[in-house]
Amino acid sequence: MPITAEPGRRVIFIGYGSDPTPRPGIITALDTDGIPLIRLDGHRCNLRINPNRLPPNKHLHLLNHTGPVPALPMGRFTPTAHNLKANEYDGIPVIELDGDQVIAITDDINRAIHAITHYGNDHDWAHTNITADRLRSEWVAFEWQPEDAECEWLTIDAEPGDDMAVHTYRLPY
Repeated sequence: MPITAEPGRRVIFIGYGSDPTPRPGIITALDTDGIPLIRLDGHRCNLRINPNRLPPNKHLHLLNHTGPVPALPMGRFTPTAHNLKANEYDGIPVIELDGDQVIAITDDINRAIHAITHYGNDHDWAHTNITADRLRSEWVAFEWQPEDAECEWLTIDAEPGDDMAVHTYRLPY
């Protein structure tokens, strides 16, 4: 019996972006046209992959194993450069928010200045004279949003000692 695309079917996808690394995932649903929605392991968003438009067995491999579709992680989480899709400078994740501010996740202002300055240089800012008086110290928690939300995650105000709170330095543009 042929293997069919169905929710819960494990897959291997080759060709994510420009990286040909095989990536495991799971079919989370079929859209209204019967096209599988695939969530790669370690990611939160579904890819819509039409196997009929792909060369056979080149990009999408359906595996024999099926099981329940895991729930999408929600709520507060520990931020990393990987799960935020952030740039990292000397171990400090730097994220641009809404195109008008940048945050560095650290409790060391000197490391924040260094990381944000390098971020600015890498993104061709007209001026990158970052000084301590331009940065705002904040405690925040990161919170996953639903898959169809405008943003994958948000920062929410937190207090030192709160569960999952991290210290950041914010640079408003």
